[in-house]
Amino acid sequence: MVDYTKDPLFSARHAAIETAIHVLASAGVVDADRFVLRQSGWNNLQGHARAVMPLAVWFLTHEPHHGEDLRDNTDLVTTMTARSGESRGTFWRPIQAEMRILLRDHGGDRIAVGERRNSPETAVRIARTYLSTRYGGGQARGGAGDTVFKRTLKITSHLVCFEGRG
Repeated sequence: MVDYTKDPLFSARHAAIETAIHVLASAGVVDADRFVLRQSGWNNLQGHARAVMPLAVWFLTHEPHHGEDLRDNTDLVTTMTARSGESRGTFWRPIQAEMRILLRDHGGDRIAVGERRNSPETAVRIARTYLSTRYGGGQARGGAGDTVFKRTLKITSHLVCFEGRG
């Protein structure tokens, strides 16, 4: 188990990506705007945005090669919709499989501090709460967090090239 809540590089990546998403939203990038809307409570999804962002950073920290796949298969200014190729592309399948494995093998990693309890949240706890079973989460009937997760992975991959753990 790694405690990423005490890792300055992880914290810096998370903060930089969150700031960049706000800048992109102000510039009219729809996926970034949708994330910011959720963060501010749209459809009561602020918890999804708060929890899923560090999960995406954690995933790309462990599996940086997926960033290139995401950059190759998505466009930062193209809006990801329920029916778009970006949302339903087959390139998500390896990400889903890797996420399930990563949660199995490293799900005890602490990646965020819970707002209510002010205690570390593990990757597996966040995934079970917010992601569908396709991504190793606990939501059998979809999961609004999948969309937030995919958008965050997409935007993050266009902003940062991860080099792996550490």
